Amino acid sequence: MVDALTTNETYFFREENQLKTLVQEILPEIREKKLKNDQRRIRIWSAGCSSGEEPYTIAMLILEEAMFRDWQIDIIGTDISQRVLKIARKGVYGEASFRNTDPAFKRRYFHEVEGKFRIDDRVKNLVAISHLNLFDGGRVALLGRMDIVFCRNVIIYFDSAAKKKVVEAFYQRLRPEGFLLLGHSESLMNITNSFRLRHFTHDMVYQRPQQADDWGSL
Repeated sequence: MVDALTTNETYFFREENQLKTLVQEILPEIREKKLKNDQRRIRIWSAGCSSGEEPYTIAMLILEEAMFRDWQIDIIGTDISQRVLKIARKGVYGEASFRNTDPAFKRRYFHEVEGKFRIDDRVKNLVAISHLNLFDGGRVALLGRMDIVFCRNVIIYFDSAAKKKVVEAFYQRLRPEGFLLLGHSESLMNITNSFRLRHFTHDMVYQRPQQADDWGSL
């Protein structure tokens, strides 16, 4: 029933301006703050990862950045649909998934297999795929703290109460000054005032504010 009701439209490098913001501004900002605390680990959660194109896109973008080559990168992709998670774990995609992919990325990070394309292990090894219901608070808490949460084109399908519950869970999972990236058709208006909206060069992104009692929890 879950597989029948959920929408799983996705492809690699979706929402280009947001990804530019991630690479050019968000990740460098996080890196600078981490280094000040002598840390070299980034944790990213793709909530509602569908068939895996989103978390694998994030992994490819990070692999392109030399500044993270000696870092521990944890990218966690979760979804409620077991059907799409099987595709994500297999990591083999048809042409429809590449509608917005630079051919150079396709050549560098995929291997053609019987007319389809299997993602390279360098990418796959950065991503953990797991089944998760976003309303299961206990299991969500087990994910630990994140620097970035992607939840794009997911909460638009929830009613108001459900949106508030899920967004609150994202707030709790994010580290102070961590980032929440929603889809372009989504906003937190009338859902919560807990996040602030950051204006970057290419896009606007929500950020968990730094609170007075958060110092030391970075």
